[in-house]
This record gives sequence, structure tokens and C-alpha cells, in this order.
Amino acid sequence: MSQEQEQAHQVRQPVESIDVHCPICEQIDRVERVSSMYCSGLSSTNTQDRVIHNGIGYAFGSTSRPSTPAVIHTEERIELSSTSQTAISKMFAPPLSPAATYTRKLVVPWTLMFCASLACFVTSCIVLPNIFSFGSLNLMETLMIVAIPLLLLLSSIVGLLKLTKNLRKVKAREAEEQPRWEQAMANWSSLYWCARDAIIFFPDSGRYAQSDEIGKLL
Repeated sequence: MSQEQEQAHQVRQPVESIDVHCPICEQIDRVERVSSMYCSGLSSTNTQDRVIHNGIGYAFGSTSRPSTPAVIHTEERIELSSTSQTAISKMFAPPLSPAATYTRKLVVPWTLMFCASLACFVTSCIVLPNIFSFGSLNLMETLMIVAIPLLLLLSSIVGLLKLTKNLRKVKAREAEEQPRWEQAMANWSSLYWCARDAIIFFPDSGRYAQSDEIGKLL
């Protein structure tokens, strides 16, 4: 479970202690807490399935009775897990933490580049010498064997350096934006939703916005 989901489960509180009447219709019967709507839209299921494999094998007999073909049945149990989220739960998702936001933008792409370049470098070191191992090598073949692995190695080094730099940048931005995110989470946990008027609002101030404009209130 992510950091946002853990905090979302912690902020579910009873609504009886404050006045949560909708600022438009001034009713309470269709009002729900935004964090409750988010959490109730998350679900996960675990199921078990049985798979039977049929094949042909040999049944071994005694020395007087040779082995004969036979049908062999094998059974396998598979555990399946799945998660789902309703559309309204996605719409009311809490704000992403700075670490999650900047990791997606700055760390994941360069991690993929580094891993791909390194894998291609290792593959080229194994494959290219085998391709050109027979006969004498001309100048072009020699350049290919030398240049391609070097370019891939250089690409992986650049990816690693950029990844290291971005990791430091993510930590710096996380420390800088953590208070702002905590305030956004506090605002999110105070929001309510009126299904009748399709708005989200703060019960204390009466400020409201359309259901799909939650970012304006965070």
C-alpha cells in the first residue's frame, strides 16, 4: 500500500461531530467524506484456481511386462490476485507525495535507460565476436565490434550518472515540498462530496468546487 493510501485510511472519521450540510442544497442525506469515497472504491481479490494438465507418458511394469504408454494427469493450483478502483475513487485520489511525483519523472526513465544500455552492452560483447569469428575481419567489421559495445557502455555510464544526480535532486525536492504536500493532504482529508450537486466542499468555510476540480481546493 502506498503512502497516500495509508494516510487515506487513517483520515476516515465520523461525520457527526461537524456540520457537513451541502452549501448549495443545504442537505446532508447525499453527503459523503471524500476520503471515504476514495477508500471504498478500492478493492482487491485473491482467488485460487486448479489447472489439470494431461499428457502422454510411460507406465513402467515388471521385467516380464514392458513399459506401455499411458495418460498422465498432473494438477496445479494457481493463486490469482487482482485490484480494482472505481472511477469516482480515482477522481478523489489523494495528492501524490513529492517522492512519488519526482521518482516517476526523474528516476524511472533514467533507470530504464541504464538497464537497457547495460543489457545491450553485455549482449553485444557476446554476440558480435561470434558473428565475425570466422575468416579475416575487414575494417568495417572491426569497427563494429569495437564501436558498438563502446557506445552502449558510454550510454549506460551516462544513464548511471544522470540517475545518481536525479536521485539527489529528488531528495532535495522532497524535503522542500514535503510541508506543502502535508498541507494538501490535510485539506484533502477535510473535503466532503455532495452527490446531489456533484460538488466537493469544505464544511467549515463553505468553499466548494466541481467534483472533477479537486485540485483547486488542495
